[in-house]
Amino acid sequence: MQSQARVGETQYKGTLDGIRVIAREEGIRALFKGSLFRVARSSPQFAVTLTVYEVLARKFPNPFADSTINPSSRPVSSTPDISRVRARNALRILLDCSSTFGMVKPDMAAKGVQNLPKSLRSSTTVGKELA
Repeated sequence: MQSQARVGETQYKGTLDGIRVIAREEGIRALFKGSLFRVARSSPQFAVTLTVYEVLARKFPNPFADSTINPSSRPVSSTPDISRVRARNALRILLDCSSTFGMVKPDMAAKGVQNLPKSLRSSTTVGKELA
């Protein structure tokens, strides 16, 4: 489906249409062509990936992990409430921002209002800007 069909080749209208046409023309077994070789390739690849990950995790431990506390041995009551953690993190972000973050400077606002179409300007805003 990713390339254009050549003259004489079947064109599929979509994934489901492709499945129906292949099952009808070639049989159900045609849908699983190459799956044995894919499993034979993927299984060792997954085993190598998992082994390398485990070896690297032991050689280079996470420096931010608290090794003195085992998460499974910690009492359930001492786990922080996720809503409190999120609120605390959001507050930290807000406090780190400048006090003028998101504010528009008055001279820039005046220029911006004057450039707006008359139908979008409010009468109070236009009067303040022109005064």
